[in-house]
Amino acid sequence: MFEACERDGFCLTGERLLLRNFVASDELSVHAFASNREVTRYTDWGPNSAEDTRVFLRGVLAQARSAERSEFNLAVVEWWGPPRCG
Repeated sequence: MFEACERDGFCLTGERLLLRNFVASDELSVHAFASNREVTRYTDWGPNSAEDTRVFLRGVLAQARSAERSEFNLAVVEWWGPPRCG
């Protein structure tokens, strides 16, 4: 889950959510929602084929590596934060 954070230091965290760059290992999770007809019902994309999902991930991974990044497609991960004391 923290692979992207450790690699490029780009993460936004709250009490329950972590926003981070996508990583290649997100493919199955992305495809699970992106291929769902009900999830994509009101979007201008999808439902995705497996190849559509791979193309999307290749694009966002390339964009994240770009020195002149102009798009921020981020993965939203349920996260309960580090343990708290007190």
